[in-house]
Parts: sequence; structure tokens; C-alpha cells
Amino acid sequence: MSNLPVSFSWDDRDYICAYNEALRRKVNPIIGGTWRQASKVKKDDLKQMLIKYPELIQDLIKIYNKKQPNSYNFEEDPSGVFAWHKLANEYSRKYPLSFALKIDTPQSVHKLIEQICAKYKQLVEDNGLWEVFWNKGNLRHERIAQLSFFGIADSYCAANNIDISRESNNGRGPVDFKFSNGYNARVTVEVKYSSNTHLLHGWQKQLPRYNKAEKTNHSIYLVIRTNDSTKTIEEIEKITIALQATGKKVPKLFIIDGRPISSASKD
Repeated sequence: MSNLPVSFSWDDRDYICAYNEALRRKVNPIIGGTWRQASKVKKDDLKQMLIKYPELIQDLIKIYNKKQPNSYNFEEDPSGVFAWHKLANEYSRKYPLSFALKIDTPQSVHKLIEQICAKYKQLVEDNGLWEVFWNKGNLRHERIAQLSFFGIADSYCAANNIDISRESNNGRGPVDFKFSNGYNARVTVEVKYSSNTHLLHGWQKQLPRYNKAEKTNHSIYLVIRTNDSTKTIEEIEKITIALQATGKKVPKLFIIDGRPISSASKD
């Protein structure tokens, strides 16, 4: 089961629409195939049957209404649907980020976003923000990490006139965030757990394609370490070094330790 996204402001409308459309494209073929196997009735024949016998729909609705819904525990908030928003506001106020550089060139925008990522890394590793990724020892959905980064980054960007948009979909796959200050100063940030099975694929395919399509100047791949395995991270680092040696453009890699252990005991 996948939790549906929650909109907290009008800024989320594009992200919500893109998510719903992607979900619809994924689910419709599954439902259609299952229905055909179960009913053995063509859609047109089914439509005529329901028009002719409306009591069938009425009976279906009655059965559906009798089912007990599974309500969400808002007090414990196990999925972190609201926890990220509260913590993002709390941490951005408690740990403000000041910028000495003047934001007037693409390079200065790149520096600013890198400073935000470095600050986020500090908040997670040294100031306890890693707790938002976990609920009673269980790893919450990767979306919570993306939302907590968005909440903190948004507060820092607002003070510097930097626009941040979530999960733009250009037809070649989504990216989590795009920061911009004018047409020529654009930075994309992808946030992923180290336990994500598509971690390497996202680094190799998603960001470079997005950069080409969006004419983005700079990319950041922010990996939150959620397990003890470093195999994929080391592979990404190895490929990064090899590509840089050939002069090719590669995303900036940030590794953040988000494991549920005290900062003093982290290696």
C-alpha cells in the first residue's frame, strides 16, 4: 500500500497532479487486467448490463459502505505525514543559516544550494533530525526525507529570493526539487535513501537526463544512509571519480548518515 501525497499549500498542486497522473497510469492497467480476468465481460457489455440493472450498482455501493475504513493515527503519526512539517519549521528557526555571498550569478546560486545541503547534513547527523526518518525503529517512506529537506530548504531559500519547486515531471522521469534564480541559474536536487533499490539507476540516468531536458546548470544527488551496507554508495563514488577524470559533468554527491544512532557513535 502506498500513502497518497498530502498538500499543505498551493505550491504543492503541480506535484500532486503529477503524482496522481502517474499513479493513474500505473494502476489502471492493473485494475483493467484483473477485471477482465475476473468478469470475462467486455466493458461495453458491462455498461449495458449496469444500465439495464441499476440495482447491481446500488448493491455494490451498499457492500462498499459497510466496509470499515482504516483510519490514520494522527496522534502518533506513524508515517510522518505531519511530523516533517513541524520539525522543518522548528529546525530552521532553531538553526538559522546565514549567507555571506551575494546571490547574483549562477555560481553563487550553486554555492547557496550546496550550503543548504551541507546544513541539512549537519541537522540530520549532529542535531537529531534523523529521527524524522524513523518510527519506533521502522524506516518511514523516503518521501518523508524529501519533505523534510523541502521544508528546511524552502525557509532558507525564501530569505534569498530563490525559487524552489517540487518534483517537476518533464516526461523523462521526475526529480525531487528544482531551485532557480532567473533562467540561467538552475539547480536540481534528488533525495534518496541508500536502501532504495534504484539508487544507482537514479544517479546514472535520472539526473543527467533531467539536466539535459531542463537546461539545468548544476545537480546534487543527496543520499541518506539508512542501512549499514555501503556497496552501492561506494560504486557511485567510484563511477563519479572515473567520470570526473574524463572531464564529464556529474552530479555533486552528498552522503548523509541518517541511521538511528547517536552522532557520537557514528563512524
